Amino acid sequence: MALRTRNIVSIMAASLAFVVSAAPRAEAQDLRAHIPFEFRVNVTTLPAGFYDITQLTGTPAVQLRSPEGGVMVMMDRSTPPRNQENPQLTFTKYGDRYFLRDIRISGERELHIKQSVAEREMERASKDGKGPAATLVAVAVSK
Repeated sequence: MALRTRNIVSIMAASLAFVVSAAPRAEAQDLRAHIPFEFRVNVTTLPAGFYDITQLTGTPAVQLRSPEGGVMVMMDRSTPPRNQENPQLTFTKYGDRYFLRDIRISGERELHIKQSVAEREMERASKDGKGPAATLVAVAVSK
């Protein structure tokens, strides 16, 4: 069952990558961030390093790229930022595991990533007192 779900997700991701690559690149908004720790985005674990972050205008997809690889992320929702205008990545940290939570592209919007199953399990464990408490960690981003 899990393999079947993984195959469906892989097909959807490949389709999204094709659609996004066909979109006009002139509308892209690019940012760069140095993330000093390994982190997870959905089911993908990414190493520490420099990342280029691109969101195409009009799409809910964001791409994080580094020389070692990258990931395409479907964002869950967008909201106005919380009184801050600087671009920023926000992570939730449980013990020594980091999960990408929000991407603030500009002062106009903040994009949220839907929690993965692994992150929900970590959150549940922290609320039950069986795991480390969650902490928010912000990483500055440059244009």
